Parts: sequence; C-alpha cells; structure tokens
Amino acid sequence: MSVEAIDDTIVQCTLSEPYSPFLVHLANTHFSILSKDYVTESSESALTYEPMGSGPWTLGQYVSDEYLVLDANKHYWAGKPYLDNIVIRFPNTYENPVSAWHEGLIDAIPIGLHDYDDMMELCPDCVVKKVRNVTWWQIMNCSTWPFDNKAVRQAVTCGIDTETVISTLYSDFYMPARGTLPPTMQGFSQELYDSYEFTYDPEKANAILDEAGIIDTDNDGTRELDGRPLVFELSTFDVYEHTFVAGIWSDNLNDIGITMNQESYGVLELIGKAEEGDFEMTCLGWISDITDAENFFKTFETDYISNLSRYSNETYDGLLEDYRATVDQSAQDALSNEMQSILQEDCPVVWYYHTADAMAVHEWIHDFIFNPAGMQKDMFLGTWTSIRAVTMEAEPICVLADGDASSMISLHATYPNGQPLPDGTQVY
Repeated sequence: MSVEAIDDTIVQCTLSEPYSPFLVHLANTHFSILSKDYVTESSESALTYEPMGSGPWTLGQYVSDEYLVLDANKHYWAGKPYLDNIVIRFPNTYENPVSAWHEGLIDAIPIGLHDYDDMMELCPDCVVKKVRNVTWWQIMNCSTWPFDNKAVRQAVTCGIDTETVISTLYSDFYMPARGTLPPTMQGFSQELYDSYEFTYDPEKANAILDEAGIIDTDNDGTRELDGRPLVFELSTFDVYEHTFVAGIWSDNLNDIGITMNQESYGVLELIGKAEEGDFEMTCLGWISDITDAENFFKTFETDYISNLSRYSNETYDGLLEDYRATVDQSAQDALSNEMQSILQEDCPVVWYYHTADAMAVHEWIHDFIFNPAGMQKDMFLGTWTSIRAVTMEAEPICVLADGDASSMISLHATYPNGQPLPDGTQVY
C-alpha cells in the first residue's frame, strides 16, 4: 500500500489489490492520522498528557489513577457532542459502585454475571445489554486424527450440550453461538442462526457416527475410528469453570460412545499449544474491534496465521477472496451467507457463545449508546440528561462506569438545550 498526501486535508491510499474491509479499518482508531512532527518530536510525557487526535473529545485534564476530563471538540466533523465534557473516573473512586448506583451517586454502571440477575429483578427497565463482537468456540484440530474426519466433528458438535451450560452456568447472560458471526456483525443471518442443524441432539450424533461406520466393535462403550478407540483430549485453561464444563461434556460424549479427557494448562502454555497445533480440541475465542465480517471469516482461511483449527476448504477460501474484492453490500451479504453455511456444515469448531456486556442506566440518562466493541468505542455524541436537579455543593456531574469496569465515565450535566446546569447543581 502507498500513501500520498494530496493536500492539507486529503490523503490517498492505493492498495496493491482490492480489499473492501479497508474502508471499515479506516474508520477505526488504529488508522488515526497523526502529525509526523508531533510523533517524532514530542516527549513520551507529551504523547501521554498532550495527545493529538481528530475525535469528538479533547483531553482537558488527567490525574493519574484518579480521573481524566474530556472536553467536547466543537470542531468535530460530525458536530460538537451534546454534552460539554466527560470525566472518566477509575475503579477506586467508589468502594462499592453497585451500592453507589442504587443510591443515585452513579448514573450508569457495568453489571456482571454476579449482579445481573439481581438487577433484572429490581429494575429490569434500567438494564442495557449488548452482545459483543466476540465468539468463543471449542477448536477442533482439523489437520489431525480424529478431527480430520468431518463426521466426528459433526457428531461431537451436536453431541455436547452447550446451550444448557450457557443457561445454567451463565444464567443466559451470554448468547449461544451457532456460527462464527455475532449478531452485532455485518452479515449476520438470523435465518441461518435459526435453521442451524447441529444443536445438541444425541440421537443425531449417534446416527452420524453409525452412518460413517464409526461403531463400537468390541462393546466396551467406546467407538473406534481407523482401528483406534475414539478418545481425545480437551485442553483447557486451568480454571474451575472449564473443568466443570468439561465434566458435563465428557458425560454427554460418553452417551454417544466417545471418550473425552480434560487436561488443564496455564494461559501461555495453552495458547502456545494452540499456535503450534499441539492439541486435539481446545477452548479459545475471537474478538473483533471492527464490524466487518472478514475479521471473523479469515480465522478459517487455509493460510491465515490465526487459523488455529487448521481448517482448509478451497471453496470457502475462494468465496472469501470474492468477499474482499467487492464493496457491494448485497453481494457481500450473499457471499457471507455462503461462507457461514459452509462453516456450519463442516464444523471446524464447536460454536459455544457470544459474550455480552450489560449496564444499569438510570432513567434520566437518555440516548445511551452501548457499543458492542466495548465502551472505549462509545463516543456519547447524543447522550443527554433530563432536568432532575437540586442545588447541592457537589460537582455538577453524573457518573458512568466503563463496560469492563476498568474505568468510570462521568458526564457533565447539561440541560436538554446543551447549556450547562448552574454551578453547584447536582444531577441525581
């Protein structure tokens, strides 16, 4: 790719080949354009405390480990944000943020699995939930025995009960996955999701194995494939959750004549095994910070470095190349459906779940947009607060908490016309 500055406001990028996702990448933060002089001549401290950018907010103040203030950028190309500023507070601001939310000290706060059920019971209308651009899956090594056999992959996929686990272990907080794309991604097909054929069905799993001639010849309870007992290892992280789930799935697979043994590994060791192909089945996932489906589809492309399943399908690879070469949305959607159908049929992984985030948002916060890529992607261009003010000595702010609890956002209180509240007025 070559890049040329045509004039002070236009940059021309010339690609070596068609690549339609480039348009989406351009809109992401990792393609932000910075002044070369600013980058090369600024000190490390200046890069941190005097950042340069072109987004809707500018850095007004930063106090390490406490808070930072973002002021509205009146020159933002899409127009000045409705709010005047945002104060991002870090986790130590409140000892118990959930209690502070109930007391009205915080306007919006992330809620995890441990608080979700209680919050839904107390104030269901206050809960904002969004499925994220994330898919977790059980990766089967398609390049080695036994998962180089499509029938085995299909049988294992409909032989383990993922959706009951999601319902009981995660209280239906996460969304069962039935393909690579989360519903937040461009190209997601509800029709393909609803018509998925390999949900939990032991009878179907047995029928697939029987039809493929993978039977129990010695009546020991385990089927044989290529003269070997159908036994494999599920490699997981060394956490209770994975061990617990593996026990359930091991029992599921025993019912269809397959033996699965679970082994636990440290994080770095397991990732290393996955990258080197030193596994039979393992639990990992994929997250995308953009909404173009190519970011997920490429993880099953034959030569892609992060194709951990070692799946290979020439037809699929060709469709992906066609997808990258077109910018027509309807054509992309058609190609996306074809690729999703192939992946659903070939079962290179057991689709597990799409993660979700949730926030409790008080009724006086309006037009709160919860980005599926995480709150770091939220721009709060139209968020505003109702007039529910009482004069107090406290700062005129309302507080929002980061979707992953890593920081908390405070929004400067404003009247609906965009004017700030009088000094000393607390929105609650």
